[in-house]
Amino acid sequence: MKWIFLQLLPSYKTWFIICSFFLGAEFYIDRLITLNGVLNTFIYLSLFFFVFGVAVFTSKIGNIKIRCLWGGIFAISLFLFETMQRVMGEFISYPTFTRIVAESAFVVDAFNQYNKAMITPLIQSILLILGICISPKKTYSIHPYYFHASPFILLILLSGLMFLRGGGGGNGLPPILTPFAYGNLMVYESLNNNIGERSDVEIARSESKLTRDIILIMDESIRGDYLDINSKLGVNSALNLNYDTINIFNYGIAASISNCSRPTNVVVRYGGTRDDYLKHVNTMPSFWQYAKNSQMNTVYIDAQRTDGQLQNAMDEDERRDIDEFIQLGNISIVNRDQEVSTLLVDYINNQRQEFIYVNKVGAHFPVHDKYPSEVMAYRPVLKRGRFEDISDISSTKLFSGDWDKYKNSYRNTLLWNVGEFFSNILTTADMDKAIIIYTADHGQDFHERGNKGFYTHCSDSPNPEEGMVPLVIISGKKITEYDWIKNLAYNKNKSSHYSIFPTLLELMEYDKKTITEIYGPSLLDRGKDPYTFNANFGARLGTKPVWKKASFGASP
Repeated sequence: MKWIFLQLLPSYKTWFIICSFFLGAEFYIDRLITLNGVLNTFIYLSLFFFVFGVAVFTSKIGNIKIRCLWGGIFAISLFLFETMQRVMGEFISYPTFTRIVAESAFVVDAFNQYNKAMITPLIQSILLILGICISPKKTYSIHPYYFHASPFILLILLSGLMFLRGGGGGNGLPPILTPFAYGNLMVYESLNNNIGERSDVEIARSESKLTRDIILIMDESIRGDYLDINSKLGVNSALNLNYDTINIFNYGIAASISNCSRPTNVVVRYGGTRDDYLKHVNTMPSFWQYAKNSQMNTVYIDAQRTDGQLQNAMDEDERRDIDEFIQLGNISIVNRDQEVSTLLVDYINNQRQEFIYVNKVGAHFPVHDKYPSEVMAYRPVLKRGRFEDISDISSTKLFSGDWDKYKNSYRNTLLWNVGEFFSNILTTADMDKAIIIYTADHGQDFHERGNKGFYTHCSDSPNPEEGMVPLVIISGKKITEYDWIKNLAYNKNKSSHYSIFPTLLELMEYDKKTITEIYGPSLLDRGKDPYTFNANFGARLGTKPVWKKASFGASP
């Protein structure tokens, strides 16, 4: 082993690599702190030094083109991965990586907003590429083939380890090839994802023609206990008032499907259940198909994206079932939810029967500029004027951890994008012509429990607040055929998103018995919901879902 050791002794080239790795030390230390037991620590350190050894071996490849090709691959991988980790404030797990790839159309936007987080990774990458690309000494005591083989051996080792651990095993390692190992897993999954063909609507329904609109409003990043309907300290939502002609049935704080937007939205659209959510997403009819089969006009209002961009796992096949696809690229971010409310009033007051699904702007980070100055009731706030054109970004890194200012900015955003939004609808729409279900895709973690990082949701080890969302039914008082009161008290603060799809089908007058058998109980039934959200939605490579309680804990 002496000859291997001698090859790893620091030269000026090796010092560049050492310095590059050293700048990522905070992640290595964080990983060591979280490890339990001597064996786990030994395995991690062995892998760490193996990665380091591969970088050094690669730097000794004689062919400058091959050496610099690997140097470029390592440097780009390190830069992208380290930047994402610094933005997210946590390790980039395989599920997180797949989410980032799925939203790749918005990566440039994200990087434009987080240029400060890119400085250290950029220095690391420059040092790494210098350490590898500078010409090495030409005398070796090791056969050159070992140098050429080392990156491939590392890639095979990482891919195999991650496969056996369901996508885990790479956290805290220098990410010179981690994205490529994750990519191998994605290729494997795509080749083995033959779940089946999507079925048509097969549930029977009554022959009667529907006489009112059915509207599902999916707000963005709204934590249920920050609204006045669920907390004495909550922000005015316009849902806690008495209206002469409108009933508001508050189901309290519900558990979301996931703590991230994409999983929640796609499961809601396809009626996933806790036991079969992946099968439903891939093979069952969407709510668009059920609505069209009910002779309803289908309308999708997406206030978050522009220029026809699809999000939340929507594809062109699904879009073909949408009669009216509306985005608001010509409206400023701060006014988009208000424009949505105006559109909803127009739809409700017309003489057609529509099924309408809304993705609001809501209160996703950055919350700095999502409200006008005239509604700034909570102070002090985050510095304004930098993010007027940004709908959402993946992390809160830019606000420097001042959670008090963040929460005040969040409350002001709720005043505008929830309170003013519903005030417009409930004072101008004829709610005898519509039933609205209101919820949000996930909650928010404002780090009241002292956890590290800057994320508010989508974390791999979420706190309960990430899964706590509002759930409200709104209808005109003349709509009397649905007894929302009967089980409301029992279901309040005990329900979840999984009851939404069967509720929609019941409103569309499909056979109730069959609905319950396939999709579970609706909000009209007495539920037996476990009140949990899924922190491992993908459940990939043999892993299981991780169910977290959306229990009450930290206060607003």
